[in-house]
Amino acid sequence: MGVTLQIQADDQLQANTTSHTSTQGHVSVTPAATTTVALVAVNGAGSRTLASLPLAVEPWNPQPLPDDSELRPTITLLGNDPVSRRLFVRALRTPNETVIIKGDMDLSGLDGVYVAPGVQIIGDRSVRDAGPRLYTRTFPSELLHVGDEAHGPSDGVRITGIRLDGGMSDDPFTAVGKPEATAIVVRSSQNVEIDHNEIDHWRGKGISIRDPDNRIAQDNADTVRVNDNYIHHNQHPNGNMCLIDGGSHAAGYGVEVSYGAYALIDSNVFDWNRHAIAGDGRDGSGYKAYRNLVLQHGGVHFHCVNVWDIVFGVLTFPLNELGVVDDDHIYHTHQIDMHGRGDNGFGSLAGEWMDIQFNTILYTAGTGIKLRGTPALASESPSSFSVGMDVKHNVFAHQDQWEWINGGVSPGAMSQEETGLQAADNLYGLNTFDARKRCDFDADGQDDDFIATGVAWWYRSTRLGGRWVFLEQSPSRLADVTLEDADGDGRCDVLTSGAVHSAGGDGSRPLIQSPGDVTTIAGTPVNQTLTADGGTAPYSWVVSGLPGGLYATSDGRILGTPSDYSITSSKITAMVTSANHQSDTITFTWTVGSNVPNVTGLSEDAARRTISDSGLRVGNVSREVNFASVGSVIAQSLASGSTVATRTPIDITVSLGAVTVPNVRSWDASSAMNAINAAGLASGEITYVNTCLDPGTVQSTSPSIGAVVAPGTAVKLSVSTCTGTGGGRGGGGNPRQPL
Repeated sequence: MGVTLQIQADDQLQANTTSHTSTQGHVSVTPAATTTVALVAVNGAGSRTLASLPLAVEPWNPQPLPDDSELRPTITLLGNDPVSRRLFVRALRTPNETVIIKGDMDLSGLDGVYVAPGVQIIGDRSVRDAGPRLYTRTFPSELLHVGDEAHGPSDGVRITGIRLDGGMSDDPFTAVGKPEATAIVVRSSQNVEIDHNEIDHWRGKGISIRDPDNRIAQDNADTVRVNDNYIHHNQHPNGNMCLIDGGSHAAGYGVEVSYGAYALIDSNVFDWNRHAIAGDGRDGSGYKAYRNLVLQHGGVHFHCVNVWDIVFGVLTFPLNELGVVDDDHIYHTHQIDMHGRGDNGFGSLAGEWMDIQFNTILYTAGTGIKLRGTPALASESPSSFSVGMDVKHNVFAHQDQWEWINGGVSPGAMSQEETGLQAADNLYGLNTFDARKRCDFDADGQDDDFIATGVAWWYRSTRLGGRWVFLEQSPSRLADVTLEDADGDGRCDVLTSGAVHSAGGDGSRPLIQSPGDVTTIAGTPVNQTLTADGGTAPYSWVVSGLPGGLYATSDGRILGTPSDYSITSSKITAMVTSANHQSDTITFTWTVGSNVPNVTGLSEDAARRTISDSGLRVGNVSREVNFASVGSVIAQSLASGSTVATRTPIDITVSLGAVTVPNVRSWDASSAMNAINAAGLASGEITYVNTCLDPGTVQSTSPSIGAVVAPGTAVKLSVSTCTGTGGGRGGGGNPRQPL
């Protein structure tokens, strides 16, 4: 009997379990965290552990890239090697870094990777149309943290063009009893966009949006945008024995909102998820779900293994004939929901407002949409906010609007445990998935399937390996449209009712129109749009290096209010990618300017504060004698009202005050000094000059009589004396003693 030696380890082993069919051999393993590796002998009679070895791994505390690094503000990672992996983690911790990923990357062992504010994670789809594959085999609890408790929010982050693979198998029951593994967590962060990705095989959540810091509400619900992604095979059933074993924790969500968060969930494709969209029902939670395509598969909740044939063998009908489970004895749950806060997620509070419009729901194994409690206005929301679950203008493959039981089970398009679901203008029993036309929409020379669902048009891109891509919201059906390349750009267009709905530009590489060097004012809102010519629309933009307070959207708009006064000028990199995956990149300078304030007449302290508050800094300070108030600013080097770069220095001149030296000529020295002191000047040295001219009187001063000097200036006196004989008016030569 042959013996197989196996190297076995837990989920923290980066390499897969490796077997050798002999008694000799070796295997190299890379532990991603502290673990134990065992050598196991296996034969037909069983297995025995021969040896085990604990492997300790020291924790790694990666630091952000330094400001003067040649890898700032953009880093390109080429391959799947330890250096790229470490640079990936460091780059994600570096604010405003653009991380371009060209090749696949093994992220096994990584968990809780912090993504700093302004980071752009971009899959280079010019290498592979579907984007690079970032994968893990160690089931991290939460792989990427866009903001976290230790660092605070991470505003202005974008994740685009990657395939994020969680490592779970297609069999959902392999997750039963296992801990969750989640791809992306967004925590109380604004202006975040997760778009054009494939997120799959996670046994927790594909994307989880949370708001413990109360920064996301109904009035900025689109500050976190999840759009144009393919989200699939995120599954975690409740049990494998029809809940007779008590069941276990269930998860497997495509997109989840929780802890008071909102999100805009738009134009995504969902398939093989336990729930496509879910919410935890907490105070203030909600979402806007628009134009999504929910395909037929998923919803796996538990497996009955047909034990009912044993327990209830006397019955003539199994549960699958009642419609409770399918023919494989699997119970399927709903696809879109908001949990209640009552027992087991049913009843009581169920979030605030869910707006579900223009979606196509082809899934019929279970209910389409379920409201599991009663929505209510959040404790901090104004009375003008909407409340409830609005389900409008959607298409359901379900024949029945409501879930019902009457001699059998119909899952229905929707269900509610209590109240709050308002439905209007939906279509039921419409499934156009198999009615298709074909045309080349992605300019790869191969025809793509096209469907018109009743609310939207989609095509299945051969360039992207069969991924469905949103084209346009439209009620026009397949019979009402014609497909052809009407504008000659190499991409199919949709013609209906005499109108041409173009899929894009001229098929060439797009060229960005440079905005030139840009100057904006600190504290003043910005709304600037980048433009490109040529290529195939729609365009997708990534902009990196923006000053603090600014962010860019995927459609090329730069928004926000500049707030970082420490940066004078920034080097901006803008990259546009067309629908046929052609790109163009430019760089330009963005200067955050400041309006120069008028500080003349202010005290020096007030002038310093005003200059600093304007994003400028005080330069040289000179002081001059001037009749203006002592300590007030009498001049500034930059004209008020002009615009200059932030941190530009302003030189100021400060008044020392001014006093005119009084006329004390011919006064006796004592009276002269009293007059000088009374004018605000100081007593200086007295010198005696033997001129015999009015002996004992002041003949001159220094500074001179009538001079304008600073207060406190010492004034010297020159006093006449007369010693010995000599002319003059001193009384016949008799000396006059100094006073």
